[in-house]
Amino acid sequence: MDKILGFLEDHVEKMVVGIVAVICLWLLVTRVVLNPNAITYDRKNLSLGSIDDYVLVQARELEDVLNGRPTPPDSYNPRLAEYTGILACSVKGVNFGLGPAVPQTNPPGGTVVKEYSLPDTGRVGDVAVGHIRAVAYTPLEEVTADRAYDGSISEPNDLDFVTVQGKYDIAALYASFKDSFAGTDVKIQWRDPCLAEPVFAAVQLQRQEKNDDGIWDQWRDVPRTRIDYQRELLTIIEDARSLPPGGLTVRMMRYRDRAVQQDLLQPEAYRIASADEEWFPPLLYRQYKEIQASETLDERRRARDEENNSAGSDTTGQRRTSSTSGRISLSEGGRDGSAYTSGQTRSPTSSSRRTDRSGGAGRIQEGGRYSSRTRPSGGRAGQEDLAFYYEGLATGRDVSGKPTVENVRLELDKISITKQADLRTLEELIFWAHDDSIESGKQYRYRVRLGVFNPVAGKNQLSQRDAAHNNEVILWSEFSDVSQEVEIPRRMYFFAKGLQEAAKEVTVQVSKYVLGDWYSEDFKVRGGEVIGDLAKVEIEAPKTTADATGRTPYMGTAYMGTAYMETAYRENDLSQDAAKPKEVDYDTGAMLVDVVAVNDFVGDNTMRERHYFEMLYSYDGMLIERMPVGDRYWPDELRIVRTQINNSQREPKQPWRPWSGTGQTGQTGRTGRTTSGADEYYDEYYRSMERY
Repeated sequence: MDKILGFLEDHVEKMVVGIVAVICLWLLVTRVVLNPNAITYDRKNLSLGSIDDYVLVQARELEDVLNGRPTPPDSYNPRLAEYTGILACSVKGVNFGLGPAVPQTNPPGGTVVKEYSLPDTGRVGDVAVGHIRAVAYTPLEEVTADRAYDGSISEPNDLDFVTVQGKYDIAALYASFKDSFAGTDVKIQWRDPCLAEPVFAAVQLQRQEKNDDGIWDQWRDVPRTRIDYQRELLTIIEDARSLPPGGLTVRMMRYRDRAVQQDLLQPEAYRIASADEEWFPPLLYRQYKEIQASETLDERRRARDEENNSAGSDTTGQRRTSSTSGRISLSEGGRDGSAYTSGQTRSPTSSSRRTDRSGGAGRIQEGGRYSSRTRPSGGRAGQEDLAFYYEGLATGRDVSGKPTVENVRLELDKISITKQADLRTLEELIFWAHDDSIESGKQYRYRVRLGVFNPVAGKNQLSQRDAAHNNEVILWSEFSDVSQEVEIPRRMYFFAKGLQEAAKEVTVQVSKYVLGDWYSEDFKVRGGEVIGDLAKVEIEAPKTTADATGRTPYMGTAYMGTAYMETAYRENDLSQDAAKPKEVDYDTGAMLVDVVAVNDFVGDNTMRERHYFEMLYSYDGMLIERMPVGDRYWPDELRIVRTQINNSQREPKQPWRPWSGTGQTGQTGRTGRTTSGADEYYDEYYRSMERY
């Protein structure tokens, strides 16, 4: 052991030098010779100093290639002889020098080609737009050519519906077509009376939508409605080369059918289920609403007078009651809205507005397809009154001295296109188009134009001036002027009514438009909670009181001694309760973020200080919106909306109209019942009323 230690002491410096030498040799090899900083590029290991030289050499080589002369491609060797030789092996006696047959402009014999000038299609004028919000019968299945709207299964649903009306000089169109295809300026051998009769091909309705920044979007085509059973046929095709089999001749033949022209120019509207709404073209709809408003005022005045008179003359102490809004509820009148009274008779004309709500009961008036059914108000009206009423309807005489809804219907009949109507006898054509694809809370404006078939499309029979339009199937009129803006009301609002300051809990009224009526519910919401929830609708029990005779009044003062009426209403599913939803989804999608205190000043000349709270809420978690808590601090627009909703809720709920029309045999409503027996029910109802 001592020898080993002695050896280490004698040679330790040599051992240290050896170890240091090995380490230096390893560093030399790994860090210098092997180049650890080399970079792999183009499958080569290059040092940092040489990589730039390598890239430069490649760039110069590429530059030489770009500046050099292009290399000629491989020459193509024709192989037609080889191809014809292959065919000659199996096909004999074929002359391959013949080309395919090419259609000729001139028929054999050298007949001169006809040349026509295109007619002037004019412009659409007097555009008007109208919006209807109502409960309408909407189809539950797709409406097609094999399943029309009348024959489809439908149910009442809320509907926003826009109609755009225009006026067109059809007499000028016929004159222009005659001049172009059969006029004195056309050679005798070219004149063709069949070409001189225009056939309408399309009604193109376009709309713009206003963005949130107030800028109008681009024009977009409005599709035909969901209830249009001929929308596939009426698809616009503008290029003659895209026509389906049969070409232009077959297409024009199908469009000449009066039913097609009728559906194209005056398409059918939805059947309205709401008792106080009815569809009319925009200009007539305004008259309809004015008449409704006038009759509502008359009913209010008459109800007030009756109440004042009964206060002094009614010995039993009972008073007649009427709707505060002038609308007649189920408990105040007949099923169609007609009022029946005991001990006093109203003239049939005094209840014209109620009569107009029948939507199908009574006698069918002659006229266009939009003719309606009407029935005079019942009760104890004498035969003279009924005779005078029906005589007035038959002759078109105003039986009340004031315009009524029946007058508006007669005006609609005058402008309606019927199967017997001859368009050539019209000086002006009133047409319209519908839009059932609008969304609530948005603003739109419209324009419309008419198109007629180019009878020589694709035939190379146009003059040189119009030759560029050879393949145009449709000759368009100019667009109408842009219509007025249409603002579609929202179907849901919420209002911050009150606040528990300590808990920061806001009482929010959520109001939603459901099945033709407004429903409201109060919710207490805290920060982080969604405003609104699903809530059941309370159904009020029918109010019935026995009179001095012990009989229970049903429908106002009209007495029914049996349960027949209740059974009939239940079977026809048109009662007040049936018109109410069982529950309403009040979920607004907005979340309450916070409640903050606000101090500001208001006033024009004299400023006054205000202290109130604002509810902060958001729909997406990003954009924060504000609403003052308490109606004192709401904007005027919000206060007006709240008042309108509250007034609407105080009005009695009206029963829906039955599906009134022909061809609805087997038509089922939302409960699966058949509505084809509604007219029989009305007849039995009126016969029952005569006993009282």
